[in-house]
Amino acid sequence: MSSKLSLGSEPIFDPEWFIFTLVKWGEHHYELARAWTIDEMRANIPNYADVLVDTRAGHAVPYFENLLGTTWQTGGSGGGAGIGIRNPATAEHSTLDGPGVIEFASYVGRFETAVAAWHRSIERQSHSELLTAVGDGIASIEAYVNTKAAEWNAQHPNDSVRDTGKKRVSFLEKIDNWVPRMAGHRLDAGKPFRGNLAEIKKYRDRVAIHPKHTVTAVTLSELARLLNLFTTGIAVPLFNLHQIFTQACPSIIIRAAYAANVRLADAG
Repeated sequence: MSSKLSLGSEPIFDPEWFIFTLVKWGEHHYELARAWTIDEMRANIPNYADVLVDTRAGHAVPYFENLLGTTWQTGGSGGGAGIGIRNPATAEHSTLDGPGVIEFASYVGRFETAVAAWHRSIERQSHSELLTAVGDGIASIEAYVNTKAAEWNAQHPNDSVRDTGKKRVSFLEKIDNWVPRMAGHRLDAGKPFRGNLAEIKKYRDRVAIHPKHTVTAVTLSELARLLNLFTTGIAVPLFNLHQIFTQACPSIIIRAAYAANVRLADAG
């Protein structure tokens, strides 16, 4: 009997704790709810039993799950009027003249493409889609750290962190050195995600960035392991970074961090 990759019947691991995490860390305006205990959450969310059933089925969590994406399309015919976009934390400014696309958080847009590729990898049993997911996922983490670095540099011009052509800083150096410095040394170097992040990055570098073979052979069980490593080594670290910086986290990241394990199932 043949096998196939599957997420199982529930797309979310521990749906109730996923809802609680959205309440605590999601991008919403119910600030008082962030202090709820899990029992208070059960009592205060209207029709909570139905919400839990819907969450198990893959539906969005009402009130607390922001489904608006980070990419917006604009119309118009140009003519010099333009749309001005300014980041108040860094004073960066961009202008779009005419129809185009605006990304308010580039790291989230990159993560959205990573998650889409992750799902395609499961559906198609595709190693190439996995590599796309991992590449975009790592890029999204680095983009997030770079965003925090730009904010840090704007506020600490005499204690800046820089990655320039003359002074290159590796991705893991940013995680190990920049993040604790910018976050008040709130990063636990022993966090499990650090090892998973290093492992998935090493795999990406070996297979996709510096390949030594023209052919890649991956068993379905190994592909499932790597897909689960995307969850623990990319989605969870990106969510944890938001916690470290005490910043509300986009729901797509929290949802990916709570993704059910990819497993092998009978193809039927």
